Amino acid sequence: EQIAGEGNANAAMQALQSAHKLALQASQECGGGDQVERRYEKIRTDADRIREKIGSDNEAAQTLLERVYEQLDLARGYIDNDQIQAASAALRAAQLTLREVRNLAGPEGL
Repeated sequence: EQIAGEGNANAAMQALQSAHKLALQASQECGGGDQVERRYEKIRTDADRIREKIGSDNEAAQTLLERVYEQLDLARGYIDNDQIQAASAALRAAQLTLREVRNLAGPEGL
């Protein structure tokens, strides 16, 4: 606010973005482990449910589903080593790939 009040809007915006980034990082480090663990469990449960519903003849969906499990395995390793940011990235990749699996699987994979 002080920087903006001095008429330097660009510097104020940069300071605000830096503060936001640091606050997000602190939040993840303080309580992120539990949140990441919950996301991991939810994605794993969703993947397991979808795997049961899609047919083995849907090779494209099966291949993508294997990628989901690979990302989940990576995330598990990161979680176990308290690497929250890396775990979050792996979970995001798993989640995006699982969305593609759902699209390929159609109604039976939902």
